Amino acid sequence: MREQRPATRILIAHHHRLLADACRSMLEPEFVIVGIATNRSDLLDAASVLKPDIVIVDFSLPPLNGLEASAQIKRKLPAAKLVFLTTDLRADVTAEAFRGGASACVPMQAAGEELFIASRKLNREESYLSPLIAMDTMAFLLNGKQNFQRER
Repeated sequence: MREQRPATRILIAHHHRLLADACRSMLEPEFVIVGIATNRSDLLDAASVLKPDIVIVDFSLPPLNGLEASAQIKRKLPAAKLVFLTTDLRADVTAEAFRGGASACVPMQAAGEELFIASRKLNREESYLSPLIAMDTMAFLLNGKQNFQRER
């Protein structure tokens, strides 16, 4: 008889409620969405109370950005996995997200399926970097170039 693991609990933080609701709809068949936050203050409050396994964070979450909020979450909930959603495809931004505690980074330009894949990988204690930004990010990390961008 296989032991049943409890469902993975996800908190979504995005400043556009419509996108947060879309993420919820996409992930709910497999994951438990414990809440949605639309700003940094609500995110920090919700994370403290709900103690999610995964936090999906909008990189540009107001009032400052998702990096500051994520650093605070990691201090309070070190085991929580962070997925950054971003519109910025620059390698230095992605590298900064991982330095800030991210376990996954998914650009908003990616197919919706990528968020699902990232969440599954985090659930298996793996990391995820979207193919849309992986090559540039790896080159940036390996070469230390500040503004590396492959010609698109």
